[in-house]
Amino acid sequence: MSLRVSPVSRNLNAQIMLFGLEFEDLMVITVLGVAAMLIGQFLFSDRYLFFLPMNWALLLIVVCSSVPALMLLKVWQTAWVIPQPSSIGIQSHTLTHALSPTQS
Repeated sequence: MSLRVSPVSRNLNAQIMLFGLEFEDLMVITVLGVAAMLIGQFLFSDRYLFFLPMNWALLLIVVCSSVPALMLLKVWQTAWVIPQPSSIGIQSHTLTHALSPTQS
């Protein structure tokens, strides 16, 4: 008795986006926020900034400044496309000769 196999489509290149940022970017922001909160807790435990304890103020500063900064960086990265060498007149003869199997 043979097994029935059905094809399953898998999109492993799917990106999880929130606020225009990928999931990995948001995890980095979370780690930076936690680090800022720990620094505020241990170094500035009795200080306040805008009527907030320093650890919460540093967390808000890190998150509120890094999310727009990363969003702008992502937009500028896609707008500033680096041209390929062949489009500006430079051709790589070594690469074409190395990849062609018919020439000896």
